[in-house]
Amino acid sequence: DTDLSVLEEYRNVFLNCLPSLLEKGFEVGRYDGTLLSILKEGEYIDVYFFKKSVLRKRVNGGYSVSAKYLEKTVKFNFLGTEFQIPRDAENFLEDLYGEDWRIPKEGAPASNPGLYMSFTIFVHKRFPSAFRLACQLKKMMGLSRNAS
Repeated sequence: DTDLSVLEEYRNVFLNCLPSLLEKGFEVGRYDGTLLSILKEGEYIDVYFFKKSVLRKRVNGGYSVSAKYLEKTVKFNFLGTEFQIPRDAENFLEDLYGEDWRIPKEGAPASNPGLYMSFTIFVHKRFPSAFRLACQLKKMMGLSRNAS
C-alpha cells in the first residue's frame, strides 16, 4: 500500500479533494479522524493526519515523529510525479521503523489491518455493491459532519 502524511492544518484541504478522487473510481475504506484509507482496484492509500504535539513532535494515534520530518520537506520525483518528502527521509524512516527498515521481514505482513479493515476487505471482495453503498453513506455522513 501507499502511506501519505498530511499535516492536521491541511486536513480540510485534503478532504475537499475527496469528491474528485471518488469520481476517478476511488472508494473510502475507512475514516476515523486520524486515518483515511482510500482504495482503487485493490490498491490502498492510507492518509495519516498528524497533529502538533509537545516537544516539536507530530502525532497520529500511536505514531510520534519529530515535526521537522513533516514540516521540512523537499520535492522528489517518483515515477514521473513530484511528491513532497522529508528533507531527511532516511532518518525519518529509521525513526519510524527502526534501524533495519531496509531489511525485508520474510513472512511479515506490511501492516496488521485489524478486524475492521479485514471485514472491510472481505465485504469489498465478496459484496462490491454493498461496499459501494457503504462508501457513499460514509461520504454523505462525513460531508454533513464537516459542514456543521
